[in-house]
Amino acid sequence: MYHQHILLHDPQYTKLRIHGRTAYIGISEMLRYSVDLYYRDISLELLNLRVMDDSDRIPTRLQVRWQLEGIPRTSAMMSTGAVSKTTYEGVFEYSFNAAGDIMEHRIESITPAPSRRVIFLHGIGGRLRAWWERRRLPELSPGIGCVSHSNRFTATKPIDHSRSSSPCTIDS
Repeated sequence: MYHQHILLHDPQYTKLRIHGRTAYIGISEMLRYSVDLYYRDISLELLNLRVMDDSDRIPTRLQVRWQLEGIPRTSAMMSTGAVSKTTYEGVFEYSFNAAGDIMEHRIESITPAPSRRVIFLHGIGGRLRAWWERRRLPELSPGIGCVSHSNRFTATKPIDHSRSSSPCTIDS
């Protein structure tokens, strides 16, 4: 679904440019966690989906208009009466490659605009996630079952290199 080199781009509010599937999924998880932390009774509604036909070839962009509603947890705890919902509306635009993978997720608008505090906290969270990702063992990206020859891994079954040009070993 997401291309390995997906770009999350916010030209409006944060000037954020996040590259890569791992970082994109990390930001998505962090946002979901943050929304759950600050709101309850959350609903997300897709208001409009529009295929952007730029040329005679297969459409490569999709515009999504959405609305998110939730009750702030702080107001629910301190309130004695009716609690009002907070509503956000936004427009995202997705670009696809020929295989149908999402190449770019562009934030066109969010109303009301995110607060500076939220942007700051998400920036810290992103930096912590990047630091954590650098600490973890690398993903097995060369291919299924392939591992690195560094000291961190132990090779258990060597591949017959006369039939393969790959210097990988099988991890069983």
